[in-house]
Amino acid sequence: MMAVDYISGLMVAVSTKEVSSKTAFRGLMKKMAMILAVIVANQLDAVTGSGDFMRNTMIMFLIGNEGISFIENLGRLGVSIPGQVSKVFAQLKNENQKGENKQ
Repeated sequence: MMAVDYISGLMVAVSTKEVSSKTAFRGLMKKMAMILAVIVANQLDAVTGSGDFMRNTMIMFLIGNEGISFIENLGRLGVSIPGQVSKVFAQLKNENQKGENKQ
């Protein structure tokens, strides 16, 4: 999902003639930070003995975020997306945020 979102973001930048190496680099750093967040969540699972809960929660949250971003990029490119697809990613993101609040 991360690669798809990044590539679609580049496509938007090219189509709007706003390509910036600084912005692209910032996007790559953001993706790297997401990978580090999954690694940290995995380590927290190991330390607390919570199974795979934290890692899976982090991954599902990131899938929701990346999915929403991808859908936004498709919209900027003029691609129409069924409303149900948008709702699924938004629901995935919201369910994971609710789970975080319970902890």
